[in-house]
Amino acid sequence: MEKLKPGEDYEVALEDVLNSCVALLAVIGPRWSTITSAGGRRRLDDPEDWVRTEISRALARGVHVIPVLISPAIMPRDAEVPRDLKPLLKRQACEFSDRHWKQDLELLAQLLENIPGIRKRDWEDERSRAVFRSLVADLENLEQALHSLGAILDHPDQGQWMYSDLLHMVEVAAQPLCDARKSVSELGDQSTCRELVAISNSVEVIKILGAHTAGVGGEAFARLTAETVQKLREKLLPRT
Repeated sequence: MEKLKPGEDYEVALEDVLNSCVALLAVIGPRWSTITSAGGRRRLDDPEDWVRTEISRALARGVHVIPVLISPAIMPRDAEVPRDLKPLLKRQACEFSDRHWKQDLELLAQLLENIPGIRKRDWEDERSRAVFRSLVADLENLEQALHSLGAILDHPDQGQWMYSDLLHMVEVAAQPLCDARKSVSELGDQSTCRELVAISNSVEVIKILGAHTAGVGGEAFARLTAETVQKLREKLLPRT
């Protein structure tokens, strides 16, 4: 519905979407059954409330409606929902918590993939693009940090304190690559995983040079690693 253009009829657009809808996620927060309108009326008691309307019409059409409970929400009681939403209470819910958000999202993704009519390939393609978008952003941050470190090592007169800060910045920028390797591995891209391992190893060498040689020799290695990061980032850009 985010594609609705100015001037279009919301109800007609809703009907069109529901007619082609395979699954609907009914996201339920802690105040879902008690939230009221500006006039003080409970929104679920309003037959023209759009959240109620969307769920009700989806249930009536036999759409696969999945309640998604956002912690600490629980499924509403029978007395809390109007008659047209009562079938929702019989649907198995998915639960999302702050502590296990990523795992909960993956479980929901697997559930959606198994629903007839949802093309698994489309979902996998979008997941792949999301992984590589995040990875490209992480590589760009690391590349910038490495360039900054190489520049300060070219000018040691600017102070050891700046070197220490920039080395720490490189360490922080490299940390997300560990999680990225896991996500990329799950997508089956072992070649990119090996390149990420090589970059992480290079960062470790830069840290060792910093600890034992006060950065001597590190400037060339930082620039070389930055070039490696840049090449990988540019290679992955089309996959975002």
